Amino acid sequence: MSNKVKALLIVAMLLLLITILLMKVPMQAKSKVFVYCGAGLKPAMDKIVKLFEKKYGVLVEISYGGIGAIASQFFASKMGDVFIVPDPLYFSKLREKGYVKSYSKILVFTPVIAFAKGNPKNITLLSDLLRPDVKVGLGDPRVPAIGRAAKEILERARIADAIYNKTVVYTSTVNELATYIKTGAIDAAIVWRAVAISYGLDYVEIDSKYNVEYPVYAVVLTTTSNEFLSEEFVKFLKTEDVKRIFVEEGFTSA
Repeated sequence: MSNKVKALLIVAMLLLLITILLMKVPMQAKSKVFVYCGAGLKPAMDKIVKLFEKKYGVLVEISYGGIGAIASQFFASKMGDVFIVPDPLYFSKLREKGYVKSYSKILVFTPVIAFAKGNPKNITLLSDLLRPDVKVGLGDPRVPAIGRAAKEILERARIADAIYNKTVVYTSTVNELATYIKTGAIDAAIVWRAVAISYGLDYVEIDSKYNVEYPVYAVVLTTTSNEFLSEEFVKFLKTEDVKRIFVEEGFTSA
């Protein structure tokens, strides 16, 4: 074999190696899932993400917040792979705007009345929130899903105006309500059952004739840059291991 042929073979091998390395870079760069997620799911999702990252060797980035805030973030950027939507209103908005590639119902959120351990104010009924000695906090009905759910509940019970007139604080996430109860800033709030459990709060169920249930959907967005990995993430949310985590954190599987 002539020196010229050897040189050409070496150059060809180097070019092949460079091509392989260049192919790997964008693959690794794309091995990431960007997820929008309602703040109420954070205790469970933090655990679930670690399992998914370990299994697939990828990175999952999550933007937590009130559904109104993270929806505005998505609509402004039009970037992202998966949206965990705990609110029928915003699920409908995503579909109407053509951003839903596929979806799966993963959970059901149930509101409860939460308060400090030991129930110091002896709250047993929705009407107890009307008492002058009970400081009430609520989710802002324009931002988090729990705010909208609470509004529906209070309107069904025909006490919405009276409760709103005495509400001490409105929050942009359900987690903030739990924190306010823990610190004693408020005595009670309507939160998701799972949030009450994860924050170590006591709670009472709301009468079924007033209560509502919010389905939680995992949506693969049409803006995804990695459809396969996004679909795998949504499938992962339906596995038995993940369901156990949801149940442990007080959620109800769909």
